[in-house]
Amino acid sequence: MLILLCHGSWDARNCHNSDSTPLKFGSYITGISIAAGPLTGASMNPARTLAPALWKGVWECHWVYWAGPLGGSVLATVMYMSVFTEKTTRSAATEDNSSVD
Repeated sequence: MLILLCHGSWDARNCHNSDSTPLKFGSYITGISIAAGPLTGASMNPARTLAPALWKGVWECHWVYWAGPLGGSVLATVMYMSVFTEKTTRSAATEDNSSVD
């Protein structure tokens, strides 16, 4: 969901809606930290999870902290591009080319 929020804020169609971007990110991070904190420690950054694992030598289920964010970001990117990317039709592209002549 964080990557979808990033894609939405980076989208050129939303350039006029950038005044509340810090509020959107801050609210999302706060909500996820409060909701997931007691269950998982709310680590949303694999590099941040690596240091305590190295320090304590605990590697049980550590792969989840790498596979989850990386897989989720790839899935969110593919989903955003397939759902929200504007598709040009062949006839619209042909009309644009013919008007240039």
